[in-house]
Amino acid sequence: MKPRFLHALLILFSAATAAPLRAQPAPVEQAAAAYGVLDVNRAEALYREAVASAATPPRERGIARRELARIAWLVDGDAGRALDLLGTSTPQDPDPCPAAYLYARILNDDQAARPAPSWMDTLEARCLAIEPGVATERVKSLVRAAMALPATERREAVAQAATAWNTLPADVQSGPEGSRLLLSLGLVSRDPDRALQGWRQYLGLAGEQSLPQALRSGEADGGRIFRQGLAQDASTDAKLELAFLLMRAGFEDDLRQLVADHHLDRPADDPRRRTIRAYLTLVAALAAEISAHDRRFARQGAADEEGYETRLQDLLRQSVAAVGERTDDLWPQLRTHFNLHGALGKSNGVSSLHLGHAVVDKRMPIEQGTRRGSIRFIAIDNMIHNGFSSWLADGASGAGGWAVDGTTIVQVRPRYLVSVETALGLARDGEARDRFVREMEIKRLGDRAIAQANPISFLPGVRDRLRLEGIDEIAARIGSTVGDGPGFAPAFRRAYSEAVFGSSILAHEGRHALDQLQFTGENALSNEELEYRAKLSEIAYAASPTLALSSIYSPLFGGSSGHGIANRRLAGELAAWIEAHAQAVEGHDPRLSPLEQLDRLSNDQLRAIVRSLDPAA
Repeated sequence: MKPRFLHALLILFSAATAAPLRAQPAPVEQAAAAYGVLDVNRAEALYREAVASAATPPRERGIARRELARIAWLVDGDAGRALDLLGTSTPQDPDPCPAAYLYARILNDDQAARPAPSWMDTLEARCLAIEPGVATERVKSLVRAAMALPATERREAVAQAATAWNTLPADVQSGPEGSRLLLSLGLVSRDPDRALQGWRQYLGLAGEQSLPQALRSGEADGGRIFRQGLAQDASTDAKLELAFLLMRAGFEDDLRQLVADHHLDRPADDPRRRTIRAYLTLVAALAAEISAHDRRFARQGAADEEGYETRLQDLLRQSVAAVGERTDDLWPQLRTHFNLHGALGKSNGVSSLHLGHAVVDKRMPIEQGTRRGSIRFIAIDNMIHNGFSSWLADGASGAGGWAVDGTTIVQVRPRYLVSVETALGLARDGEARDRFVREMEIKRLGDRAIAQANPISFLPGVRDRLRLEGIDEIAARIGSTVGDGPGFAPAFRRAYSEAVFGSSILAHEGRHALDQLQFTGENALSNEELEYRAKLSEIAYAASPTLALSSIYSPLFGGSSGHGIANRRLAGELAAWIEAHAQAVEGHDPRLSPLEQLDRLSNDQLRAIVRSLDPAA
């Protein structure tokens, strides 16, 4: 742990030890736990209880109102009710930035397109360091307003959107959301340099690369495609080539705009038109089918899951048939024509579709102990959907990838982009980090109550401390080499990405691949056993075991899902080790439960513990 973080935490800990600890978890904590195991109805009831109770502190009441609004919007599809809830509570919320971000997202999603209230302007500036999403959502609204105008009338609207983009902090401009907005600005203004810069930044293309690895073939040149397709005198063929590239990379909103501007969906002999029409039809049909299922499941549980999977399969087959292909070899055809890769089936116990656009597809070596293998690695981006659990979590967590039959590892790239940007915001001193540490200490008080009720539980404050320790390890290493100047952000992004990729993909999903190759047929391991063993490898082979543990020790704890069962099992074993080896735990406090002290285990101790638990060791 870095000295400056340790010092801050000790000050907060000392100041809080005299504060009374709650006898039981607060309703908002119980609600978050219920939501984490997919029990939306119980979570909603507990959030309502928190709002209604006079004993609920203002901060927790704000959280409860925000989450009730999220449920109204996400689960019930009622944007108006959600906006009304947030519009009433956010200006008085002691911690308004998360609610303001949610409000901005819903506002952009709301078909009624109501104007933003005046208090949003104040909060946008106030939240810039803590939640820049409030600002990026405003830029997005301006870009969309420009798109809605006829092409000949966009100049002023585009200039307004560009001015707003230019006011974003440099780290946000170069991050995934800022880069996507820059791409859209370039496309809507027919500025190839701007569009190409946003494209390259978002896809992480280094040097002179202009196409992601999975889309490189023959003489294809992304720079040429953008320049020719956005030229004022661009030919129909050049526009189609650009639209086809946007389709294969999954930039759906930009694709729809380009198609509408230039009537690229009109019937013609060019197979690209037919493919683009089939793709856009598929995306819309999947959205409707998935939304109906997920919202119903969130409220009522399973109903006709097999029928739902069949309907999704039928929609995928129809898209392939629409381009004139046979559908008996469905997934390869989806990849060939639309560059789509994914999986359909049970995910955390719920029928789910995980479907995105391939940006990396290559072979990689896997080595864990004496077991070795070579696997195919596929990274997918711009997800059409990432499963029920990811949707319900609304960005807080989600499927990061999966392994297939011991031969293939799939990474869901957007999940990693979100993690990297959040970590970057905490890696340096400032308002975002200060707020995180304050919130972490408030959660510590809740941890005490949760642990008293059930010692083997998910403790949010402990997870935050683990995560910040892992971030600080990487930040200290980067700071010692490049300092805290302009080079810090790109260097931190690379190092953090490599650390997370190494643990969650190479180690976790690699373990799945090795186990699925070794244990087949009647000896095949159960889902929960596969997940448990993968989590052991995730920690054992991590560059930062502490950071890896912060990902594993999550709200998906217990319940009936493979991940939840494995998470609880591992947490129980770590708690037992701490209890049995208290003298070896630096700063051990016998007054606290073992899991409240999970963050006091060193990286070396974590590696040793999980290796002692691993059947393969």
